[in-house]
Amino acid sequence: MPFFKKTAHNRCSVALCAVLVPILTFSLGANLVTLVEERLRRLEYLEWKYNEGKMDVPMRIAYGYAIFDEQYDKNMEETRNRADVKMYEKKRAIKAEERK
Repeated sequence: MPFFKKTAHNRCSVALCAVLVPILTFSLGANLVTLVEERLRRLEYLEWKYNEGKMDVPMRIAYGYAIFDEQYDKNMEETRNRADVKMYEKKRAIKAEERK
């Protein structure tokens, strides 16, 4: 579920944390990881397109996702936690890129 908050620099941060279950794979008829990664590339493209030519406050989207895996997860909460960690890694990478 996304959440929005104002930062000290008056920027709007959007955090997206998605938890996906492998059972969805059969109903989607495609490799779930491939599908998610395609959608995330589309999201990054839309972010770039939105920001194209803007000099004021750019939109940045930090996201993370994880798919339940019995090797790593005892329950869905652990899956969500892995997705959350990935989201914050992405957020740190975005901030590091902005500082350049």
